[in-house]
Amino acid sequence: MMKRTIFIVVVFFAATLYAQGVDKNINDNPRVKRPYGLSFNLGGPTYVASVSMDCFILPVLNVEAGGGIWGYYAGPKYHFNGQKKYKEGTLYTGFVLTAYPPFIDEKRETGYGYYIPLGINSIADNGYTFSLEVAYNNRLDKGENFPLWFSLKFGYHF
Repeated sequence: MMKRTIFIVVVFFAATLYAQGVDKNINDNPRVKRPYGLSFNLGGPTYVASVSMDCFILPVLNVEAGGGIWGYYAGPKYHFNGQKKYKEGTLYTGFVLTAYPPFIDEKRETGYGYYIPLGINSIADNGYTFSLEVAYNNRLDKGENFPLWFSLKFGYHF
């Protein structure tokens, strides 16, 4: 019974995302015209700086993966009103899993955590993108959390 309930919830969630991604003016949407992106990030899941790649699977659903000096990360982001052709910006949130490699002065084990952003993203007609986000950042292995973290992203979508 539990497996069936989980299956129904997943199918319903996927159908809802797909329905929100469909728009009759879909060709004017910058998240459809330029779904793939590369970004340079200040702050964010790896604390200092990182580079990331992302892809809009649907106009409302973006998947991002990246790495920096102090770790790597991956996860989905949901863009509210992403199906609309807003160039000024879309509000988004997500859930990103993070991993931190061991350092010499530590116990030499990879640490894990999560990062929950709330931000705004803008993609210009020429493909340049800008994002600003605040987030809750939690490192599980050390019990550290940062209730208010930030990220500033500059990139290009093609």
